Amino acid sequence: LGINDSGEAEDRYTTIEQFEENYRRFAALIREKGANPIFASPIVCPYSSPITKTFGDRADSVKKIAAEENVPFLDVNGYLYDEFTNINDAEAVRENYFLYKLVEQGYITETQRANHVNTGIKDNGYDFTHLSVKGANHVADVTAELLKNVGCDLAKYLNK
Repeated sequence: LGINDSGEAEDRYTTIEQFEENYRRFAALIREKGANPIFASPIVCPYSSPITKTFGDRADSVKKIAAEENVPFLDVNGYLYDEFTNINDAEAVRENYFLYKLVEQGYITETQRANHVNTGIKDNGYDFTHLSVKGANHVADVTAELLKNVGCDLAKYLNK
């Protein structure tokens, strides 16, 4: 949440108010089922160089609703923004963490790229929204570390 619904596609877009109301509803529905919600902000995507704090308005909203609803909040967006800006090389972030140079890296063929439904992949051969395996593993590690820092009961089940 916070990436697809912040774009311009009418079938997915939500206003900030709708986005926040959805999070309030999620907290209530999760609690109704007897579970404890945990909210995380969306990742940072290296669309520009230098890297900017993408989806910052959505990240701020998740943090706000987490505080209102007394839900643990994992600031994945803030963590990755700090980390990526410290790397200070958008190209390196893209190559190390995102689906980048897909044909060159052997993920897809040139024919698959040319026929791909994702315009970023079709036109350019990259996707700066979705993580590579290395990137997904890294974000999982970041999330686990943030879980430990918020004092969440779930943290006791983590191996690292």
